[in-house]
Amino acid sequence: MTNAALDPAPTSQRSLVVREATKVFHQRGGHGDVQALMPVSLRLKPRQSLGIVGESGSGKTTLARVICGLTEPTSGSVTFDGLDVHARRNWRQLRGRIQMVLQDPYDSLNPRMRIGASIQEPMVLSGCFTKAEMAARTVEMLHRVQLSADFADRFPEQLSGGQLQRVGIARALASRPELVVLDEPTSALDWMTRSEIVKLLDALRADLGLTYLVISHDISAVAAIADEIAVMYFGAVVEYGPARKIVDHPSHPYTRALMAAVLEPHVGGRRRAQELIAPDDRGAHLGGCAYFNRCASRHPECATTEQTLDPMAGGGSAACMIARKAHPMEAT
Repeated sequence: MTNAALDPAPTSQRSLVVREATKVFHQRGGHGDVQALMPVSLRLKPRQSLGIVGESGSGKTTLARVICGLTEPTSGSVTFDGLDVHARRNWRQLRGRIQMVLQDPYDSLNPRMRIGASIQEPMVLSGCFTKAEMAARTVEMLHRVQLSADFADRFPEQLSGGQLQRVGIARALASRPELVVLDEPTSALDWMTRSEIVKLLDALRADLGLTYLVISHDISAVAAIADEIAVMYFGAVVEYGPARKIVDHPSHPYTRALMAAVLEPHVGGRRRAQELIAPDDRGAHLGGCAYFNRCASRHPECATTEQTLDPMAGGGSAACMIARKAHPMEAT
């Protein structure tokens, strides 16, 4: 499956550009390779927010790690502000400009380190702040995430889940990053706290001029933060477009399945959502649609016809021949 419709334009200043990035994990003991990321291309402009959604195994976290420079792509490239994020020569220039907020804030914080010291850690690594500046910046960041200055003297075990997530956000923003990658920023929170964090993230992006890349299985939560959404299935982008269009009028059957799973409030519904990807789907129908085995709308020809991201009527693009036939583009 190719993502030609997402092929980025020439690099512009401060833009994130992913060009034909792939990732293959080699299994130990010679048990074969796992292609976690198909060729993916995208461009994220300054102050834009892009959501990457999909269930476990879709490749969204691998893509996030490749973008942050934590995982080396097998092929392709990732640049930020024209600099290759995987080239050692650029690490000093990029240090602090790309930060990540992890899914579980407690795991990302040293339990023996006070909150203030944890927030200052990225500033120390950047080497761009004096001790006085770090102290002032710590208080500023706590206030930014709606926590009082006295939280700097507390330990992680003394904070609630919502407070820990706020600390994780403050820590990521401390070094004045331009691009913030949010990995499942609300999945470990209750519904009330989730809504508060979404509003906080939206306000911070507006106030600080941030660029967001939001990774999540919850398409509804992403839609509240992102301007555009890319839906991933088995390492490939199968739908891409404006967030509201994707949520209100999804074109790809997998996107519709994700939306149906979100609407199921009980545990059983979430379990079924996690089963949207079957282990035996990868590699099935090579040259055709990877979602074939699970698609209720499939035609026999879907099994052998290559699916490419093509424009859809009403905006966005989808890698689905059934969607193209159902909503053909009008002649211009």
